[in-house]
Amino acid sequence: MRSCFKAMLISLLNLLVVSPALGIQPTQSEPEAGQVEVMLGLGLITAADSLYLDGDPDVTAIPVVRIKKGRYFFKDRDLGVWLYGDEVLAYSAALSFELSEDRDNSDSLADMDELDAVVNLKLTAVWSLAETKIKLSFAQDISDAHDGNVLGVSASYPLSSYPLMVDLRVGLSRQSRAVSDYYYGVDPGEDIGRPLYQPDASWAAGLGLGLRYPLDRQWLLSAGLGVKWHDSQVSGSPIVEDSRKVVLFGGLVHRF
Repeated sequence: MRSCFKAMLISLLNLLVVSPALGIQPTQSEPEAGQVEVMLGLGLITAADSLYLDGDPDVTAIPVVRIKKGRYFFKDRDLGVWLYGDEVLAYSAALSFELSEDRDNSDSLADMDELDAVVNLKLTAVWSLAETKIKLSFAQDISDAHDGNVLGVSASYPLSSYPLMVDLRVGLSRQSRAVSDYYYGVDPGEDIGRPLYQPDASWAAGLGLGLRYPLDRQWLLSAGLGVKWHDSQVSGSPIVEDSRKVVLFGGLVHRF
């Protein structure tokens, strides 16, 4: 798997370096090639409840970092390049840093193995159809954490425009068996006081609202509410208490 990791990483680096020479067009939303667009801020994110048994909800401060230069971008946890873009279709490749679930917040699961950080190779396609944006993504672990993948499709639609911008978002994702087992399985050696459990591939559906309000030309308030429902492969795990997860986010961002 490590040789696969190296091959995929080299392929992505080649795309980052070679794509300008291929004449790949940036998307309509990108700045000119000589410009750099930077947005920095601080946000607070909290899960109103935890999926895991006896998990405690907490509030976490997270940096908001978004940088764009031509077709290159760093957005939240993704470092990548737009490979093609026009008014309707755009697609990109990126290294994506996966956030681990909040299993560490449960004293009941403290004896289980710690979850390692996960780095994915992520391919994304975005269709802009009138006011609706549809996104299809595929993320494959290249860091030997779980060796699994996640396939996702989502759509967003604006409910209101400037100055208070509200978006409705819906999504559906499929986690491979390896991903489901990594986060929700119980392996030999972890089965003291709980049964072994090896889930199959699992599905999750999400619904959310995103809000943005500009205070002036440089400062932006941002907030979000999201709900995610997991299927029986997750809810059937002995380390899972609730198949639904509610997440709240609020932040302040400065555009340079």
